[in-house]
Amino acid sequence: MNQKEFTYSLTNKAGLFYYVDNNIVKTTPTPTPLQYSPDGWKDQLVNYARNETYYGIFRSYTIPLQFVFDGAQILRSRLYVYGMEDVVNLVINRLNYDTGQYDLFYTGEIDFSKFEDSIDVFKVNVIEGGLSKYVKAYENVNQEIALNKDFIKVKMDGISLQQSAQYVVTNGATDNNGNHTVQMTLTGTESTDNLGAKTENRLKLKNLPQNADMFASKNYFLKTGNSIVNAIVEYDITLTITLSVGIPPNPAVQYFLTLRTFDTSGIVTGILLEQVNGPYLLYQKHRFVGTKSISINANHEVYLFSGINIIGPSADEAVFFEYDDSVNNFFNIKYNYRFKTTTIKAKKALSVGNELIKKIADNTHSLESNILKNTTIAISCGDAIRGIENPIVKTNFKDFFTSFNRNLEIAGSINNKKFIIEAKKTAYNNTLLYDLGEIKDAKFDFYEQLLANSIKLGYANQDYDGLNGRDEFNNTSEFKAPITRVNKLYDLTAPYRADMFGVEFTRINLQGKTTTDNNSDNDVFMLDVEYDFTDADGIENYKLRRPAFTSITGLIDPTGAFNLDLSPKRIFNKHGAWIRGMMWPLTTEKITFQTTDKNPLLKTVQGGVTIQENADVVISDLEPNYWIPITVKFETIVPENLVDNGRYY
Repeated sequence: MNQKEFTYSLTNKAGLFYYVDNNIVKTTPTPTPLQYSPDGWKDQLVNYARNETYYGIFRSYTIPLQFVFDGAQILRSRLYVYGMEDVVNLVINRLNYDTGQYDLFYTGEIDFSKFEDSIDVFKVNVIEGGLSKYVKAYENVNQEIALNKDFIKVKMDGISLQQSAQYVVTNGATDNNGNHTVQMTLTGTESTDNLGAKTENRLKLKNLPQNADMFASKNYFLKTGNSIVNAIVEYDITLTITLSVGIPPNPAVQYFLTLRTFDTSGIVTGILLEQVNGPYLLYQKHRFVGTKSISINANHEVYLFSGINIIGPSADEAVFFEYDDSVNNFFNIKYNYRFKTTTIKAKKALSVGNELIKKIADNTHSLESNILKNTTIAISCGDAIRGIENPIVKTNFKDFFTSFNRNLEIAGSINNKKFIIEAKKTAYNNTLLYDLGEIKDAKFDFYEQLLANSIKLGYANQDYDGLNGRDEFNNTSEFKAPITRVNKLYDLTAPYRADMFGVEFTRINLQGKTTTDNNSDNDVFMLDVEYDFTDADGIENYKLRRPAFTSITGLIDPTGAFNLDLSPKRIFNKHGAWIRGMMWPLTTEKITFQTTDKNPLLKTVQGGVTIQENADVVISDLEPNYWIPITVKFETIVPENLVDNGRYY
């Protein structure tokens, strides 16, 4: 008895087989092929192609089928009653000539959205069903991932932000022992009121013999926030001191320039900048000049104070100070400010990816990944960093995948109801999958889609409109490749952010402003973290990961910097083997650094390995490539076991 090479069955979502009995469509759990094979089966082609987003091998059924008789009746009964979203699966089995049994050849889903129905024929396409269908349909649709479930806590102790202010000292005279705040005009600043320590431009010349009077005057030039401020002051002030009539000549005097700080209760603390002891000379000029490192307590107001102490019976007499306008009198201050430590909510990478898969498919589907399970990268969002209650990460699966591919170099494939993510190299291994036997008509050529003469990688540039922003290193970097025959960009940028200044400005500027909208609210941030402890509620607590580098240069605050291991040059190195494959067979040529949006000077040394963001790269210094940009087309007989347990290669 001749057996058909292929049998075709139609099943419902539950796996029951459709059949026609006395002109009525019924279902049965018993495998039941269609009585009439669809037209076009001789031309059927299962296409296996590398997905250009996920890098794994995805398959498709490329030839539309024309169902007749029982097949057409079954499909009509489903479409016209339940619509184009009804799930009808096509199951194709192929005869195994060695065993005489039928083996599964292909399972796909009827695509009712592109049907054509006529009197005798129901023509329809077949698409990949299951998880492949869901990923294709919803990969760009944003989902909400709540951070109030399965979250971790991250201690944000931030970085030191450098601020500065420049003043000129203005002319004027004072009496009453000469003790007074110095009148200054603010000429330049790099600071912001929201960073907890702010400079002021409202000083007036005033006699202030009493500390309480000074505190009440609010003539401070600096007000600190809730952290100690370490500062460097630079000053050059020349003044003339004149004693009033009646003071004996040559009294013993002390001239001084000092900072006085007050807390909210009015308690004074003095920080002496300079003091000169000596006899008074008529119309004596004195120049206070120097640079000094100081430390100012938290929540203090700071005043620049000048005066004279007269030692002897004439101490109560008047003294006149006059600042010399013929010289450049100035007072400058530089200080670093570190915002208070906060704790924010975040999620592990694998948890976010798994939730995304379940949201675009259902709870029977999942994501598995050792590389995401072991990564130190956690996910948070602008609202969480701000401290908003019940923060939500808004993202889609494609952005999730491309962002982690940028930082980890990954590939994705589908195995039944699981989306598998592992290192990209595993999708290009040289293990023998199938022996295809003899082939014919082989044709080789370059795969131009994966050739490039320029490389862009990293993160979208951010306009902070704030101090220190130029110091950010996690932005976009561009390199030029030594290929001239193609003009194409290889883009390794992705939406998720990792800029530490973006994190800090979001954390500081909007702290406590729960109703203030901000551009970064819905941004997704990557944080490089390490485990710290598990609290009494069983929640894992993490801290910002700061590797013990031998040296870090090119940053304002190298010891406080974080997300260093997410830098653009490290992204380049992570994809080094792939990039070297693009350059094949070149080895001695250089890939040349071109530009970056902000800081190109970051340089780290660890274990004898130097990573410099703006350094050129010799191709031979990259990891050995695991692929070459050559394709081959040929004809062969496809093995019957090419599909293995739902996973394909």
